[in-house]
Amino acid sequence: MTKKLILALLSLFLLIFSIGCSDEDPEISEEVINSLNLSEQRYTTYEDDYISFEHPEEWLVSGSRSADTNLVTIEGGSGYDFVIEAERINNLDTKEDFDTQITEEFAQGLEAAEEEDYITRVSYEDITIDGHQGKSLQLEIELLQGTAEILYQVLSEDLNQYDEIQNYISDHQDAKSFTQEITSNEEFQQGLQELITNLEESNPDPEQTLSLARARLEHIQVYLAEDTSIRQRQKISIVAKENLVLRVYFFSDPEKYQGMIQPVRDLMDTIEFID
Repeated sequence: MTKKLILALLSLFLLIFSIGCSDEDPEISEEVINSLNLSEQRYTTYEDDYISFEHPEEWLVSGSRSADTNLVTIEGGSGYDFVIEAERINNLDTKEDFDTQITEEFAQGLEAAEEEDYITRVSYEDITIDGHQGKSLQLEIELLQGTAEILYQVLSEDLNQYDEIQNYISDHQDAKSFTQEITSNEEFQQGLQELITNLEESNPDPEQTLSLARARLEHIQVYLAEDTSIRQRQKISIVAKENLVLRVYFFSDPEKYQGMIQPVRDLMDTIEFID
């Protein structure tokens, strides 16, 4: 199974959602937040091969599938997005192996939250979805620093086959040094952007990782343009049934989080596994 740590919540798809949340309509009225209460809405049912759940009719819900993983994205309003991921694990022999894998995954996520200074662990709790026990973690993340450190990891590890990239970042032997440079030196930013763009354009079939690196760099530039500390509150939940792992990621502006988390809990209460 692909190694899935809770640290992956900092991956591109969550950062893309956070950009969308902050750019289009940063202010959400109390009326809009109140309207997100599931019990006050007309709702419909989403169902795929792995799970079903109920949601208000006006929420935008879309599902996609890749191999043994279903990914559902849910938009319930500006600044209000979450993702449900269901993954079928077929290469573990026993239930004990499976339970050990999930326990280790969550433990690694906790360790990442405690070790990274751009992640603050807010709270941890046991949860239940459709009668199955799971775990949930609430985090707060400083997006500029987190995005810069992840970009360094991508450049130094996932794109280490490109000598041009390795030469460009060779003066920075760790993520902290790179983060300081990329967030304070506009010339360094622009040079890296040109390098990545040239590599994309010179290859008729460029690696997706190059595009992801460019997107992360663009996010850094957006955060710097905001000229403020941009933080994000996240709730990550993991539940397992037999060989199916269900992960729920919710993310929001910290100031709006408390007003929006209840509809997330309401939706999670309606999740059922498809037998």
